[in-house]
Amino acid sequence: MLLKTRGIVLNQIPYNDNAVIASIYTEKSGRQSFWISGAKSTRSLRKSSLFQPLFLLEMEVMNVPRELKKIKEARNFPVYTSIPFDIHKTSMALFIAEVLSRSLPAEEPHQELFDFLWHSLITLDAEQEPVSNFHIYFILRLTRYLGFTPTDNYSPTCSYFDYHTGHFTEHPPLHQHYLEKNISCHLHFFLSSPYTHCMNYPLNAEMRVTILNKLLDYYDFHFDFPQKILSLKILKEVYHF
Repeated sequence: MLLKTRGIVLNQIPYNDNAVIASIYTEKSGRQSFWISGAKSTRSLRKSSLFQPLFLLEMEVMNVPRELKKIKEARNFPVYTSIPFDIHKTSMALFIAEVLSRSLPAEEPHQELFDFLWHSLITLDAEQEPVSNFHIYFILRLTRYLGFTPTDNYSPTCSYFDYHTGHFTEHPPLHQHYLEKNISCHLHFFLSSPYTHCMNYPLNAEMRVTILNKLLDYYDFHFDFPQKILSLKILKEVYHF
């Protein structure tokens, strides 16, 4: 059975000398693994280049239940104009792809989530202003679709964010999974502000990486990541965090 669908590449891993397995989040079938033969051969370089992290695809796939899927036809569409060529956006994309690889559910289509991812990546590619805060904005908005979005009940007297409840509290919780007042205040801003304000929000490098690490801790609390996000090191080097 042939199925036409859009897809977002998450990652690829070697399968043997001439093939890779690409993990792709598809519009019609959710997260799927695809066997791509000949991906490393000279004649298939163009084919392999289609499946870079977060590249957007239009695909026709052979949808066979309980089998590793195969792609009959694929093309990059829309084609990125800046993400592959701007080191800041490239490092941002690698980081986002790794977070998605560890958090997106398998084989569960979710139209609203797919649309959010698709339009967010197009926005990142088209953005002309600095994108230093994009990853914070993105992974915070992503929680809405993954089921653990923070409740923005922040106030000057309710200013400690509790990982367990997903709420801001008046007093520090009796456990270690919470944010101090200064970080909670920044979290409130990103929760309550529109995209353009978040992109222009002034943060120094130290505070930006602190917020990012705390958000990853929040993800880890819900997903129990087996290891640290490896691409975070690259992101820090590029942005001088």
